[in-house]
Amino acid sequence: MLKYGILGLLNYKDLTGYEINASFHDSLSFFWNASKSQIYRELNKMEKEGLVSSSLIKGNGKPDKKVMSITSKGKEELTNFLKTKTPLFSRSPLLLQVFFMASLNKEERIDYFSCLIEESKKSLSSLSKASSLIKEYSSYIDLKNNDPMYWGFTLEYGILMEKTILSWASSCLERIKNESSLD
Repeated sequence: MLKYGILGLLNYKDLTGYEINASFHDSLSFFWNASKSQIYRELNKMEKEGLVSSSLIKGNGKPDKKVMSITSKGKEELTNFLKTKTPLFSRSPLLLQVFFMASLNKEERIDYFSCLIEESKKSLSSLSKASSLIKEYSSYIDLKNNDPMYWGFTLEYGILMEKTILSWASSCLERIKNESSLD
């Protein structure tokens, strides 16, 4: 999946590995995390597959820059990915853990849901700042379509999901606190 995130970014404009990493951190990290080493490893693999190409820009006293570009094969790969229907929640580590949660003692279950609530609150706080990033990023690249609207769709989804998780986890926590203990 990482390659599709990279292809999507390069479909907007040519970027260095540093710029791709920054874009992941600033925008895509709300729903897809990637480390710098993963991005560079994937870029090398994608270049070997002919999905991207690179050119070296002399730095004139500064380090040279390796600028990555999407190829026609890369555009075709991205288009095929975008047309593929993705199943919702085919895997959820969270729900797998919760399904077997009764194996833990009550304090561990309370701690688990308390941490989940705190993480959800942090995510909501980060997501609330993301709309300004959408405006900033859309001015950074030369857009020829409605990309910011679709970026907003992903932001809206993230906010709704986090609110749902927060509400659900809070409800679960209350029920755990009120359950009669069999521990």
